[in-house]
Amino acid sequence: MSKIKQTDITKLSQLEQQIEQLKKQKKKQEEQLSNKIGGYFLNELDLNIINSSDELYTIMDKVIEEFNKSIEQNSSDGNNENLTENKTNQNSK
Repeated sequence: MSKIKQTDITKLSQLEQQIEQLKKQKKKQEEQLSNKIGGYFLNELDLNIINSSDELYTIMDKVIEEFNKSIEQNSSDGNNENLTENKTNQNSK
């Protein structure tokens, strides 16, 4: 059996940290989505004008779609920062 190198352990540890970071980020995004949908319904929507559940689902879909666009933009910005950070870390080794 081959020996496990210290660099392999370090890489695995970094991956585990990134996974945990992504899990926290996902949970935060889900909370933001819930808050945004709830806030929209409380502040912007007159529930008396909704005539059917189809209208309600259409509105929810629009809110979710806008939030997902926002998440995608933030994720790509964050990924670019992570790539830059990873390159900097690799160059310093």
